[in-house]
Amino acid sequence: ALEFANNTLQSDKEVVHAAVEEEGEALEYAIDKFRSDRDFVIPVFKRLGCTVGDHMSLKEIFLAEVQKRGDFLKFADDSIRADKQVVLAAVANNGVALKFAKPPLNQDVDCMKAAGIFDQDE
Repeated sequence: ALEFANNTLQSDKEVVHAAVEEEGEALEYAIDKFRSDRDFVIPVFKRLGCTVGDHMSLKEIFLAEVQKRGDFLKFADDSIRADKQVVLAAVANNGVALKFAKPPLNQDVDCMKAAGIFDQDE
C-alpha cells in the first residue's frame, strides 16, 4: 500500500499510478506533485465518483466535492489545503477535515468555528 511506501516510491509516478488504479483512496499518500497534476488526478476522481467538468479547475472540483464529503480534502495538494474557501466548505461538512488543512488554516478561528470546535458566538 502506498501509505506505507517510502518517499522514493511515493515519488515514482508509475508506482503511484498503479496504487491509485488499484485503490483510488491511495491518492492521499501521493506526493504533492501528483495531487496537483490535473491530468493525473482527474481519472482518479472520476473513479471515486466525483463530478468533474472538462473545464473545472482543481479548486472548483474540490470545492464541489468537500461540500458533499468534507474528508475529500485529504486528496488535495497543499495549495488547495491552504485555501480558506475550500477548507471552510470541507469543515462545514465534516469538522474532522480540519486535520487536513494546512497551517495556519488548521488553527484559524473561522475554520475551527465552522468545524464545530468553537461555539459560533465565541
